[in-house]
Amino acid sequence: MSVPPQPMALPFTWADQERHLVGHLSALIRLDTSNPPGQEIAVARYVSRELSRSGIPHSVLESEPGRANLVARLPGSGREPPLMLLGHADVVGAQPEAWSHPPFSGEVAEGRVWGRGALDGLSATKWRYPCCTAG
Repeated sequence: MSVPPQPMALPFTWADQERHLVGHLSALIRLDTSNPPGQEIAVARYVSRELSRSGIPHSVLESEPGRANLVARLPGSGREPPLMLLGHADVVGAQPEAWSHPPFSGEVAEGRVWGRGALDGLSATKWRYPCCTAG
């Protein structure tokens, strides 16, 4: 009779990962990248610092001052097709008086992260990179 496989032990706890991801999401929301003018360089610099700490090669490219893109590449084995993660770092402007929580606070309240970009494509950008650097 065979023994059923045991789940693999993870080198982290899910609670630790949640704190890690929420902390980065909140910090990134606090960077006001309202477009216009954009100023995506703030997000690119933040992500660049974190990728550097994790040893992930990357480049920050500015098409004009303050308007930046970040490109990071992780090599695969070549056995599977490549995967590309794409997102954006700018947000639509916000009128603070219309918000129940300040739009660039990244406040954690009521079990949620509040702020401009917390639920749109920007949030996808903001959670992708910590997943690559979690540890």
